[in-house]
Amino acid sequence: MSRLVVHDFGLSDPEAPTLLLLHGYSDSGTNWADAVAHWQHKYRIVSPDALGHGSSPRYTEAELAVDPSIAMYNTTIDILERLVAEGSRVAVVGHSMGGRMAGLIAGRRPDLVVAAVLEDPAWISGEVTAGGVEAFTAAERQRWEHERDLRLAEARASGWPESELEAWLDAKRDLDKRFGARRQLVSPDPWQAEVEALAVPTLIVTGDRDVILDEHLLHEVQALVPAGVEISKIPDAGHCVRRENRAGYYAVVDAFLDAFLAAFLPARVS
Repeated sequence: MSRLVVHDFGLSDPEAPTLLLLHGYSDSGTNWADAVAHWQHKYRIVSPDALGHGSSPRYTEAELAVDPSIAMYNTTIDILERLVAEGSRVAVVGHSMGGRMAGLIAGRRPDLVVAAVLEDPAWISGEVTAGGVEAFTAAERQRWEHERDLRLAEARASGWPESELEAWLDAKRDLDKRFGARRQLVSPDPWQAEVEALAVPTLIVTGDRDVILDEHLLHEVQALVPAGVEISKIPDAGHCVRRENRAGYYAVVDAFLDAFLAAFLPARVS
């Protein structure tokens, strides 16, 4: 049994390929409503609440003291191993923190995934500094609640799907504040080695404004990626590419997934 809370959507057919959706920092597995609506008639969709997020257990003190990304990785691998043992063909799709986790899996455990999609992955070195990912301490979460209407208005102005907004805000409240206060939200290891290690077909998706993979970083990534890795820069989108340019995101991601999962689709949905 998985230690994490896992949300299961889409096809129940055991022959259907599976998308494992890994959310970003301070989101949860319930924050994929638009993606579920888009993919549910074609795939089984599994979206866990990462450790310390949503309704999943909090980190232990021992896990926080060492490196929380280790426990996050191990609990995600537990889910993948169960899916593969059931006979599933799995593609992992991750955003930001989840994108980096998807990349780690694609490099370390290519036996578990057919392909990977990394949406503006958190290839960040060292601590997250001012201007980076915000740590939701107790006080910041309280402020967030006070600014709820403003945040909703900003998200709507950016074109985010309405179906995801309430769950997105609720996830900020539910974050393990000890994890958020660390400001070490991703692996402390050099991300460059993770890029070079990608061992399954991988699509890296980013936007053209306010992204982690800006022009400078994207140039460095392009010099490191092995064969079989594609990079797509979606116009009119920021860090949350899927939410800000839905059509652009799904056009490239659907084509990529079809190339590697279509052979496993049950006849009636192919």
